[in-house]
Amino acid sequence: MFLHWCDAKTYVLRVDIALIPAGFFSSLPTSKQIPTAKSERTFKEGLATHSAAKLATHVLLASHAPQFLIKDIPSNVKVGGVLWGQLTTAAAKIEAQTPGRVPNMTYAEVIAAAESLPARDIDVKLAQREVLKEWGLANGLRPVLQTRWTPINGVLVPSTPEPTESQMEQARVAYNSRMQALVEASTALYTPLASRKEIALDCLKAEFPTLDPSVFEAQVLAKAYTGRPGAGDPRMRSMLDSVMEGEALGHTYKWITNDRRVPIDAFNDFARSERFRAPEVFKTQFEASITAQKNGHHGMVKHLISQLSLADRENFEFSEIECSYEKHYKEAAGNALVTVGREHTMFVKTTYNGERNLYEIDTTKGTINKQNERMTGNLKQVIKIDGSYQP
Repeated sequence: MFLHWCDAKTYVLRVDIALIPAGFFSSLPTSKQIPTAKSERTFKEGLATHSAAKLATHVLLASHAPQFLIKDIPSNVKVGGVLWGQLTTAAAKIEAQTPGRVPNMTYAEVIAAAESLPARDIDVKLAQREVLKEWGLANGLRPVLQTRWTPINGVLVPSTPEPTESQMEQARVAYNSRMQALVEASTALYTPLASRKEIALDCLKAEFPTLDPSVFEAQVLAKAYTGRPGAGDPRMRSMLDSVMEGEALGHTYKWITNDRRVPIDAFNDFARSERFRAPEVFKTQFEASITAQKNGHHGMVKHLISQLSLADRENFEFSEIECSYEKHYKEAAGNALVTVGREHTMFVKTTYNGERNLYEIDTTKGTINKQNERMTGNLKQVIKIDGSYQP
């Protein structure tokens, strides 16, 4: 895993530095990086010829860190993050059952295949421990422990002291809390909005359980005024229309129909009752779903920020913050601008110690990217007119 295998990556580095996954070392604290000079020197002393470097690297990763050979890993799954920990544990579970299988799998296949596998194998337990060591270091929950390099038979062998059990427990609690928060945010983010039609149909099905549901949508009802023959609202409605509109039926009105499938007397009684309240139910459920989605977006933003480098996280924590969004306009008559759409992203400009940075956050895609090239002096909203950006 990350800390343990990072040190062990000397064996990979002496094969071919260029084959280490992009961004691998950038996610490490500077003091834990293995000096390039040393890596290049050990390559020259190496275990494989330059022509065999790719094969040797693949063999070493497959046997010691197969998670680095998984295909189609999403960009938001970063080394040192909770999702990387989840992937590493999943890979260990699969390798414990079928050694050598993981390097030929995609990210989605690994997560799906590992879901039903046990986590009792000793190799899985060791992988989980390494995940916690890695995550605790990346998130500042334990100190950097200096690796010692001891020459044995002409080869530098790493040795890193183990963290204490109290440090591991602190990391475990924090990791599980972060993972639970991510799961809750992801679930809330995709909370379906309440549907007035579905709520109205549920009300009708509960009130008339034996009635053919197709009758609910048949527009065969008219509202009649009982005080004067022929008076009323001539527009045709369905039972569903009436329930969705939610207007209680006064005693001077009644629904009438020539369709014998409709239990008209029972429906009139229902339309005058306290049970005729689909709009109220819809409002309550809609507000709850909106609140859940807002909480989901809030939780996802926190997670995305936590995946950034320490310098970027400090920008969000200590900076003056400006938030903006992107809107699309088109020109109308008289040089007026008409809004035609709004992107599902948010821009955050941070100003800290005189340095300004711009980040684009997309909670739908689960991404956060620095966009300094699009920064303007007074960013309130980034607008796009016929393909070109303007401040």
